[in-house]
Amino acid sequence: MLVYLIYGDLKLNLLTKSNDALKLVTLMNTFYLMQVVDFPTRIINNNGTLIYTIFVDTMIYDEIQVKPFINGLSHHDAQIICLQNTNIGLQQSVSKIKSRLINEQTIKHFQTLLKDKTWDTVYKSTCINEMYSRFPRHFFKIL
Repeated sequence: MLVYLIYGDLKLNLLTKSNDALKLVTLMNTFYLMQVVDFPTRIINNNGTLIYTIFVDTMIYDEIQVKPFINGLSHHDAQIICLQNTNIGLQQSVSKIKSRLINEQTIKHFQTLLKDKTWDTVYKSTCINEMYSRFPRHFFKIL
């Protein structure tokens, strides 16, 4: 089962009832994601905004507590979230991480591919989109 937790600087003040703020909250709610921060996360000149927020999958957690963490180092405050009583089964989940193998052999292979490529068609293009489209696609798989 996937658990969704979205957080960060959304550049949208959710303390206001703007059309954009309502659209975002409505969209998230369609995916059972509830905005759980209800206090200002940024205060400047006694004016608070809520642009750093957390959306939590309400189908998974029974109890959600969010508290401000005011550290005095910035005008942005952090949030501490406590998620309790998860409705996730006790099954073990294994996550896969895809990473690139970079060693002496793969670097030499990449350098050989770069050296053997004829770059005239890329360099002679005058449009950046055309240059991009002429760049060899197999390099993207290696990078």
